[in-house]
Amino acid sequence: MPSWRNQAEFREQLLKEYDIPQTLHEGIEGYLFSGSVAGEFLTAVFCNDLIGSFGKADLRSRRAMYEICRMVYSEFPAEAHGSLSKVYKWRKQGGLEGRDGG
Repeated sequence: MPSWRNQAEFREQLLKEYDIPQTLHEGIEGYLFSGSVAGEFLTAVFCNDLIGSFGKADLRSRRAMYEICRMVYSEFPAEAHGSLSKVYKWRKQGGLEGRDGG
């Protein structure tokens, strides 16, 4: 169960609790809330593609991999990550906004 109720709270928590590079924040938020296509690295993370994630990561992202995975596992709904088919479905429905009718 996430500890935030809206995008502003998520953003504040993301910045304070998880040590994730600033360059990834927009892609993470866009994917979670509206199902936007994230970059290749984040897409690999969301798909649970370990080798692809490390292969596509820049040095900062590689160093932050534990924090990124911890945040996705702890804060994302289960239907938003774990496989390529889940990622496609999440995008198609429009993220949380599409799921929750927001």
